[in-house]
Amino acid sequence: MQGSLVQPSATGSRSEPSMPQNAATAQVRQPQTATPPKPAPAHTAPASKPPARAAAKPEPPTAVPAREASALANPKSAVRNPKSIKLAFRRSTSLDADRKRLAEIVDVLSRYQGEDRFEITVEANGSARWQLDFPNNRTRVCRELQAELTQRLGPGGWKVEE
Repeated sequence: MQGSLVQPSATGSRSEPSMPQNAATAQVRQPQTATPPKPAPAHTAPASKPPARAAAKPEPPTAVPAREASALANPKSAVRNPKSIKLAFRRSTSLDADRKRLAEIVDVLSRYQGEDRFEITVEANGSARWQLDFPNNRTRVCRELQAELTQRLGPGGWKVEE
């Protein structure tokens, strides 16, 4: 017998395992096995009631695009129709300076992300005009954007159309 305490008898032969002296208080331990014990059978409900359903796991949160999230956070903005900003860009005598100013204006407009469109009309010599449309770029009309446009283009250099 493995794991038992065997004491030799007075005759020198092996005897049965000895009991602990306080056998009445000893606890019997089952050998531990690798498989866990089987669970007790589940209680069944009476036939008149349908079996109780386990609580459904809550759905994990889903990602919402930034445009939709802002509309959910502010319901008034969800019903607003997109606006259009028309900008007048007057050319100077320096082509490089004009390119830099134009790039800065587009950067300012792109910084305010939203659903509003914009277009820039480049005016040269008072008669020649080119319209620059930006179909893939959007902006958001707000006080901060309007202040920046007024600073860069002057008070009559832009207008918002519904």
